[in-house]
Amino acid sequence: MKKLLLALPILMFVSCGIFGGADYSPMAVGSVWNYQGYTKTDTTIVTTSTSKTEAKAEAKLTSGEDVVEFVSTTNTTVKATGQTTTSTSKYYLRDAGDYILSYAKLDDTKPDTVLALPLEAGKTWHPDSGVTAKVIAEEDVTVKAGDYKAWKTEYNTAGFISYTWLADGIGGVHTHSENTVVGIKLIADVELTSSDIK
Repeated sequence: MKKLLLALPILMFVSCGIFGGADYSPMAVGSVWNYQGYTKTDTTIVTTSTSKTEAKAEAKLTSGEDVVEFVSTTNTTVKATGQTTTSTSKYYLRDAGDYILSYAKLDDTKPDTVLALPLEAGKTWHPDSGVTAKVIAEEDVTVKAGDYKAWKTEYNTAGFISYTWLADGIGGVHTHSENTVVGIKLIADVELTSSDIK
């Protein structure tokens, strides 16, 4: 579960443009995605957040494959206290044809499978051990950044379900989950507020 939560910034914008001209993960250096989100119980907001993800640089794995370095910075504010924390994650994405792979570092030999391509209803794969991903359907989605036609994709981690919507030319535009943890319903939501795709 922890690894999936850390992967949410990756899930928000990844896929690839080799099938039918669709590009669900623009990987051009200089591209930027801005998001805002919250977690809440049934009615009470627990945290709010803003995040920025940037395609920073081209790089090479120690095994020789080309990758793009991504950096995500998230500011999370606890509503009850007003305390804000900042976290930064760095990872590397590789277009491997039928898959988009994510590497934690340049000498990583066991990447996670972020997406299996092409996106189509019913397609399933395993991003990580214990995680099953499935493409549900293409839907119309409205977020702060605009209106999109996007693929709704489900991620199931030991019964914890989250959904991510992926739009052509942008990547992830919305992520939402509603799960009960120790008897408390916890809702998490993140949406794209703006992007600058190179």
